[in-house]
Amino acid sequence: FLHIRDLWIGVERDPPRFVNRVHPLVRRTFSEPAIAGLRSLGALVWGEPAHAARMLTDLTALAESGALPEIQMNEFRKQCENVWSQLLNTGATWPWPSGKPVKVPAVRGSRLVSHTPDESVPIYIHDEASPIKRSLVEMTEHAVLIADSGEGGAIAEAFGKRGIPYTLISTVQVSLSDGGRAVSADATLPRLVDVAGEWLLLVVALVVELKSSAFVRRTAEGVQRTLDRLRATRYDHRHHVELALEGITIAPPPGMRSLPLLDPSTPTLVTWGDEELLRTLRNSAQSLAQLLGQPSLQDPLENVFLK
Repeated sequence: FLHIRDLWIGVERDPPRFVNRVHPLVRRTFSEPAIAGLRSLGALVWGEPAHAARMLTDLTALAESGALPEIQMNEFRKQCENVWSQLLNTGATWPWPSGKPVKVPAVRGSRLVSHTPDESVPIYIHDEASPIKRSLVEMTEHAVLIADSGEGGAIAEAFGKRGIPYTLISTVQVSLSDGGRAVSADATLPRLVDVAGEWLLLVVALVVELKSSAFVRRTAEGVQRTLDRLRATRYDHRHHVELALEGITIAPPPGMRSLPLLDPSTPTLVTWGDEELLRTLRNSAQSLAQLLGQPSLQDPLENVFLK
């Protein structure tokens, strides 16, 4: 049996499958007076700011239980992102009273966990548009908060005010090495457009222009800056690399084939593996978009290089 104060109902949206809820099909048979009656008895409404603290508490408990099926992980991430947005933007009650240990849903070593930050094991907060470093940090034994990167700065500010130890992922330094020798930006490396060909400039220019809309227009100056950045980008291809961050050496994830070196004067695209150039560029679309300062170009670049 379940106490009604532990039961979630949906009003504007259905509660996720992994919480204790009234099934949506049953819920839709309830009249408005019936819902009001459930509310008066203490039933919880998923998605309401007044219950944001409880939503985060239940999500944390689920993360701690280890009972979440892998197939529901994306939905779990989405719910965590929504809850943090409510906590930060609606004046919802902070989930942890003063003096009570903070516990949050996080990913550590590619596993879903609950994490209590302290000085020796802070929580890592994602605050960059690109997910590259977040994915790498999640592979280590560091705990990464499950929240939208757009809220990262605000979450860090809220944690800082309450003395909760954290590290921003934007401050994490990622280094590359090949056979023990550091891989770094180098102005003597060939330019990417010289290796690929001048067609790459035309393709990127067309992608930038086609990404424009009635609401977002790319000025000629903006397009030119992107192309100048592309012309300045160096290319360094390796057969194998090792990654290191926060003192931990890791092998690149199986699907990872590149990393951008965001040097101000010598932006460099580092790739590895034995694939032909066009496939390498397709697998490096995210890194290239980040080097160009245009993260939104990742998907269209992938599509162009695929075709």
